[in-house]
Amino acid sequence: MSDDASLWSDSTVGVAFFGEPGADAATVGGTLGGGAFISNRTRFTRLPVTATVYLPLYTDSDPIAFPLVGLEIELRPDGAGFTGVLHGAIRAADLDGPLLDAAWRGFLQMIAAHPDEHRMAVEVYDVDHDGMVSLAEFRANALTRNVLTPDVRLFDDAGRWRSSPVCCVRDALSVGFGFHAVPAP
Repeated sequence: MSDDASLWSDSTVGVAFFGEPGADAATVGGTLGGGAFISNRTRFTRLPVTATVYLPLYTDSDPIAFPLVGLEIELRPDGAGFTGVLHGAIRAADLDGPLLDAAWRGFLQMIAAHPDEHRMAVEVYDVDHDGMVSLAEFRANALTRNVLTPDVRLFDDAGRWRSSPVCCVRDALSVGFGFHAVPAP
């Protein structure tokens, strides 16, 4: 969404992000310069953008819904479309529930699809050596706990948005990934 018909430069522009077909758009504000979009930075905003992003966490598994807050997007034209980067964070409260359960189910799907290729993963997680990885084993594993440890503070003690680079209580896990977007037919 730009006021500039050339889509080359605009100081107030927004990108509509749809996490899945039929979902409401999350509009990420920012600037357009040289054809590249840079969203407003989370640390300076008072109204963080929230959206759900669906990503395949493992090979041969269903995508997992990641509820993100503080969404940031960068888009740079590359001749065939746009090279993009998406940043956001997952609240600590969202990490240890349905999201962890979905990650475990995806892990099991990956193993079931190609068991011979993932024997080491089963050995690392299968503490009781019964050939199965239970939710409890997946949840308690040091690798899982390390990957899901919050690393940023985004909210104050009352739960209000207060992004802070300096803190002692971390309440969200930062995430980011790259992607390539092409115009839809």
